[in-house]
Amino acid sequence: MVCYLQNEDHIAKIQNLTAESKSLNQVILPVNVYLMAQELQDPESSGVFQHLISNLNGATLFRLDVPRNIDKTWTFEDMFMAMKREYQATVLAIKNEEIVSNPGMDEEVNAGTALFYIASNRINTINWAML
Repeated sequence: MVCYLQNEDHIAKIQNLTAESKSLNQVILPVNVYLMAQELQDPESSGVFQHLISNLNGATLFRLDVPRNIDKTWTFEDMFMAMKREYQATVLAIKNEEIVSNPGMDEEVNAGTALFYIASNRINTINWAML
């Protein structure tokens, strides 16, 4: 379930609803106020945000999960460079227990880690052995 809320105080109510997995209950909050503040501080940054969430033109944001049967661990630096080199994708964040934007270079990426990346197209096939 995806739910749009005007009031952040209700997030926990939505995220704690019965679901196969808690991550299946997602909350979308109004971000226009945040984008306006960001734009005032860093001109044209709101255009970057709009570009990242648009699926009409250019690169957009995607999620890719490292399969649970992969018996390999990477550093974020190694994964970042491999994804850029092999797939022209830029990894912005990872999620193990929590989402970490711009993780440290030695942060671990392993089986079950979610990668959030920007690319022109969704990557449908990954050669995990090559990364």
